[in-house]
Amino acid sequence: MIESQIISRLIALKPQNRKLYLVGGAVRDILLQKPGKDFDLVCDFDTRKIARAFADAQHGGFYVLDPERNTSRVILTTGNTRIFYDFARLQGADIAQDLKLRDFTINAMAIDLEEPGHIIDPLGGAADLKDRVLRACSDHSFSDDPVRVIRGVRYAVSLSLTMTPATLRALKEAVSLIHTISLERNRDEFLKVLDTGKPEIGLQLLERLGILEHLEIASGPGLAQAAQSCRALELLFSELEGIGSKEVRQGLQLSAFLLRLGRFKDLILKHIHTPNSSGRTWRTLDLLAAVLNQFPRDVFEKSVEKLALSNEEKARFAAIYDNRNLLSTWTGIPDGRQIYRFFKKAPVDSCLLWLADLMSRPIAESSQKAWLDALAICERLIESWAEHSNVLAPKPLLNGNDLKLQFDLPPGKRMGQLLEELLEEQAAGTVTTREQALEWVENHIPPQMLQ
Repeated sequence: MIESQIISRLIALKPQNRKLYLVGGAVRDILLQKPGKDFDLVCDFDTRKIARAFADAQHGGFYVLDPERNTSRVILTTGNTRIFYDFARLQGADIAQDLKLRDFTINAMAIDLEEPGHIIDPLGGAADLKDRVLRACSDHSFSDDPVRVIRGVRYAVSLSLTMTPATLRALKEAVSLIHTISLERNRDEFLKVLDTGKPEIGLQLLERLGILEHLEIASGPGLAQAAQSCRALELLFSELEGIGSKEVRQGLQLSAFLLRLGRFKDLILKHIHTPNSSGRTWRTLDLLAAVLNQFPRDVFEKSVEKLALSNEEKARFAAIYDNRNLLSTWTGIPDGRQIYRFFKKAPVDSCLLWLADLMSRPIAESSQKAWLDALAICERLIESWAEHSNVLAPKPLLNGNDLKLQFDLPPGKRMGQLLEELLEEQAAGTVTTREQALEWVENHIPPQMLQ
């Protein structure tokens, strides 16, 4: 529930004789006794005024989400935690009509902030939640907004709900309408399915219902292994987050994983939970990478296109995909040169993705020694990433001006290559001083640069 002081603030900011309701998932989470970070509010007046005033009063960020639909957002930040308050205009004559236009009965409940002890529940959402049932609010719920097809799978998986026959039938009939929804909305719902904690079940349901085929994301041969790899990565993340495995074989693997990599837990968690410039976390995107890595390049490239990712994300996915088999070619603990070359090509996330891929393989294809060897390699890489910036990104001992003054070398691509090779030598530890750097350059200047 929203904190009492926040409720008081919101009530004080709204116009007299006007209504302000907490709706949707926030009410559902109250019944489930789950903490919330996303609160949807509905009012019968201009959302921009109260949202802006609320943001100013709480020192938060204010955004207009959709001027035509009169929706606004306020983001309050405390430390690394962000809490979202989305304000929307009441649809219909009253709150009961508004709730009937929503997706599922479990989300069609509301609380009048001036009467917080009473839940408005015209469609029996509380009973459905108690009975573990997922029921659409109407026969045309999916056709009104086909993205609810994916959302229905997410709720069924994340809350362990069973769809009513009528809901399942209506969902199947609306699958072909998915193409009418924007790529961005489909992407966001798909990523939320991966974020349920049970991504392999979500993927299997999406495949079985024909949704992946219509999304044109990660469909076809390879899905079974993709689901297992995604599941394994979720287990690794969950272990770092303090949730153990109950399965004996994976429990042993995860124990060794924590023994080797547990000391980097806080840094890894900070890395995967920090939102990127698009507001998505690498935790979610790495789960997606675990899926896409199992498909041929044409499926990978088409999936990335259909996901409408940012340029930053596209570049990162390409780097992960292109180097997905690199670590499996290594034998023994990597030296500074190998580590430098690795991080020039791939992000640190590739270590966890490789481990997840190994963990997802059948027992006949894996061994305890292979797992321990892989952990040793990843420990060395993550240690360098966490503690040895001089290996990942050595401070240059020389620059272009130095080469021009000392050796009269012309600027250009060859000079850049020479400086890059020098950085690799620094990472390898063979060059540690400026004098050694000058000597190394003198011995490695290509003859054509001296002409």
